[in-house]
Amino acid sequence: MLHDAVLYGAVINKEKSLILVNQLEAEHFLTVRQRAVFNSIKKLVESGQEVNTFSIIEEQPTDLKRDVTEYLVDTKLPVINFDQCIKQIKKQYHKNLLKAGASELVEIIKRNNGDVSEIMEKLYSVHIDMTRTEKESVKAVDKFAEIGYQHLFHDLKYISSGLTGLDDIINGFTGGQLVTIAARPGNGKSALAAQIANKIGTNCLFYSLEMKARDMYARLLSSMTGVEIKYIMSRNVTPIQADKLAEAEKELKNNKLEFIDNKNGLKEIMLDIRNKCLTAEIKCIMIDYVQIIRVAGNEPRHIQIGKITKELKQTAMEFEVPIIIMAQVGRGYEKEERPPRLSDLRESGDIENDSDMVIFIHAKESKNDEPPVEIIVAKNRNGKTGFFDAIFKKKRFKFLTDVG
Repeated sequence: MLHDAVLYGAVINKEKSLILVNQLEAEHFLTVRQRAVFNSIKKLVESGQEVNTFSIIEEQPTDLKRDVTEYLVDTKLPVINFDQCIKQIKKQYHKNLLKAGASELVEIIKRNNGDVSEIMEKLYSVHIDMTRTEKESVKAVDKFAEIGYQHLFHDLKYISSGLTGLDDIINGFTGGQLVTIAARPGNGKSALAAQIANKIGTNCLFYSLEMKARDMYARLLSSMTGVEIKYIMSRNVTPIQADKLAEAEKELKNNKLEFIDNKNGLKEIMLDIRNKCLTAEIKCIMIDYVQIIRVAGNEPRHIQIGKITKELKQTAMEFEVPIIIMAQVGRGYEKEERPPRLSDLRESGDIENDSDMVIFIHAKESKNDEPPVEIIVAKNRNGKTGFFDAIFKKKRFKFLTDVG
């Protein structure tokens, strides 16, 4: 969002276009379209030509002209503080350089058992990258080494899911990840998301596109207290249950878990996320569920969903926050009597490709109200995959993982 905003600012304001090309390079931007627009602005500024939507489009090669045109038409974001946005983009770019280099350093240390020459060579290369783009990065090597060893000794900021079986596989969630929880309707994807959000606690945003906030709130109270939803909704509870509910409500209030049910378009969700991330330290963002997010235009739905997931992934990286999206899986795999797999998501745009992690909930055949399920980590870009057994207590909107 910051990258889009500064490009839009440069298109409509000559002074801002000069600041943009003097302060940033194409590599500071995240997508092909953003880089194409930046390169055109830079070329126009350096040649003394006017910068506007039409001149930028004219600069594009044939294979990019349509994409860039759509991008410029769709991107209209106000920039309150242009200079501050430029600084934030540069800061994020250098953080990404450090993180990428730190990961490589870990692999070097593991591969060579701490071979000093190769480690120093890598440190030097990162130092060159940093000082080439930012002269004041004098402490780049020291900072890089510090982050590298933090990675090595697992001092990353992992956020626990609250489910032992899941954390045993993925270690938890980290900033910048796009995570997909996918299931058939009624198999508990909303329940699992709410349970994880409550465990994360402080400053977690939950965009509920399918259910009203009050209904999600009631289900979460049921999960926390063991009081069935029908009694909570009818307010027909015993004094003991009322005390439990009062304690749970107090905990939720302290956690600042925010349910949002009045945003269902991509642009309004992105703008709301951006505003909240710029004004508070958001720990996690949940969206339930991705296939019903509205997007302007008449493109095929799978193309629109691809745009949604790419936008969400960029936002996760920009604000270093995990974004966890719910997705609905088609019934095809059930007909084949097998667990879901990644290919079952491919009919839904680029959900699988853009996600760092994909978690399926697979309900096993059962006639009772507490069906056994498999929770399957089918994709984990930075770690291992696997599965574990759980019980989904539908009446309590809760998963139990200690099942033997």
